[in-house]
Amino acid sequence: MALRPPKFFGVVDNGEHVVLDNPQRYHAYKTTLKGKRIELVLREHQVRSGENPRGFYFGVVIPMLTDADIGYEAHEWHDVLKKQFHVKTIAKMPNKELWEFIDQIRRWAAQFHGVKIPEPNEIDY
Repeated sequence: MALRPPKFFGVVDNGEHVVLDNPQRYHAYKTTLKGKRIELVLREHQVRSGENPRGFYFGVVIPMLTDADIGYEAHEWHDVLKKQFHVKTIAKMPNKELWEFIDQIRRWAAQFHGVKIPEPNEIDY
């Protein structure tokens, strides 16, 4: 799975300067594009329905585990993870609990399978 480029958030101050929330991350990413043509989009931030734990889980976590070729297909991973972490369902799980479940998966994937699943703020989903 090719990851989407990261989004960077911030504000335009009274002097019309862009002040980024995480300038270090921006500068680190910018160095990977040295010498390449880029596309820059600057717009007011809109909260999208995809910015939620379920969107991250099914749009990032499951595809990354599938792409890691660990032995399961995309349609199997959800059941595997529920069994691994003793979760019956995520359908009515509160967002806070679902983010905690995702954090457990991220740590487990890194420790036991070498799969680094990014933080939700590190990727567009």
